[in-house]
Amino acid sequence: MKRLSLVFVALAMGVSSYAQFGSAEAPPARWKKGFDAILVDEAKTWLSYLAGPECEGRGSGQPGYQKAAQYVADQLKAMGVKPMGDNGTYFQDVPWIEGTIKEGTSLTLGEVSATLGDQFSVTSAPEAGKITGELVALNARGAEAKVPENLAGKIVLADLSGVNRDFRRQLAAAGAAAVLEVNQFPSDRRTFRSFGSRARLSGRVHPDFAAKLMGYSSWPEGKDGVSTTPTGRTATLNIDADIKSIGVPNVVGMIEGSDPKLKSEYVAIGAHLDHMGFTMRNGEKVVYWGADDDASGSTAVLSVAKGMMANGTKPKRSMLFLWFAGEEMGLLGSNYFAENPTVPLNNIVTLLQMDMVGRDADGMQNGNPQEIEKAEENRDTIRLVGSQKHSTELHSLVLDLNKHLNFRFKYDREDVYTRSDHYVFASRGIPVCFYFDGFHPDYHEPTDTVDKINFLKVVNTAKLCYLTAASIGDRPSRFELDLFKPGGGR
Repeated sequence: MKRLSLVFVALAMGVSSYAQFGSAEAPPARWKKGFDAILVDEAKTWLSYLAGPECEGRGSGQPGYQKAAQYVADQLKAMGVKPMGDNGTYFQDVPWIEGTIKEGTSLTLGEVSATLGDQFSVTSAPEAGKITGELVALNARGAEAKVPENLAGKIVLADLSGVNRDFRRQLAAAGAAAVLEVNQFPSDRRTFRSFGSRARLSGRVHPDFAAKLMGYSSWPEGKDGVSTTPTGRTATLNIDADIKSIGVPNVVGMIEGSDPKLKSEYVAIGAHLDHMGFTMRNGEKVVYWGADDDASGSTAVLSVAKGMMANGTKPKRSMLFLWFAGEEMGLLGSNYFAENPTVPLNNIVTLLQMDMVGRDADGMQNGNPQEIEKAEENRDTIRLVGSQKHSTELHSLVLDLNKHLNFRFKYDREDVYTRSDHYVFASRGIPVCFYFDGFHPDYHEPTDTVDKINFLKVVNTAKLCYLTAASIGDRPSRFELDLFKPGGGR
């Protein structure tokens, strides 16, 4: 999930399937074969690869993401799921750019100037050439910090100690000509990949050089809150770079429905395949493995596809399986799919999204010190987000089908409603249900690793999603949008 534990040890690791939570009812006979085919051994295999060393955190545009996308496509092909990407493949290429920053790149303000190196670095650029703008210093600290509205066209020196990733995304979208983070260690990475139509110039400046640019004797200690200091003077960035277009794929597959008429409609099951990839820190590679966020959801979607293919009997509507790129960078892959759908968007009747379904909520929730959870109290909980914003029928269906799993549902995380790919569909009037396990201390940290995954939760979420998708697929009509308001609110 884009940003704002314990290991399940009660069951032996070698078993091939886990029971539902508590004394759940047997699944409907029509769907039992596929339900029983969703196995923990396969979930472990898939998740361990996606959150393992080959994929290096699945950063969009990084080689590890490409390996993850190919791996998912290989699993779909082995299952017999039909490709629904571009040109008969499983891949829908989202346009990105790849660049290499050259040594001649420089930053100048009056008599103060530096070339690429120890004093400043560029980590992303939309194009080569000269970029000018008023130099502005930005100080931001604290979880409640809000991005100022007056940054368009400016070259911003940003001291961002203690802000969350939502602030950083909002800053990237604020229209600044460049955002250069004040950082003790400018990046030694010269190559980059970024979403083509939204690429921004970003980089880092050493505090001593930032102070010279601003005319300070030293860079000041930051304070809580947000402040900007304009200079009224124009700085210039000369970017020397080789830049070319590449494609970073969404992965798309389909199981055709059994009804000659209803098979032209689709029940979508989605997750984001990307995470934060790796970064270089003091010359060392730091990998953000993303086992829960969102190798767990990606694995669960594979599990649903496996169940559908194994069941024999198919739903009347078609099943569309989606793994999105660029979620962590601002729902990029899902927005691209919605704007360039590989099936008619109006024919998607529902999206069931799984983002972080493999952990037990633990510690502070969404940065709120008044909301503290304990992992041991959340072994069998899952959050339902958004299911009450569109259709009473959809929400009631999920509640009824839960008798076959016995999750304890929580409804306290509507504050993440806009933060995963389902929102792209919800805002277009497509009813959604977002399954989410809650926050934990490893969220968006390198410590989000496979050994901490509650595989019972992953498998049972997949089974509930499987039953929900199959039931929606057989409904005689679409859901009534009795709760929907434009934008997805209530």
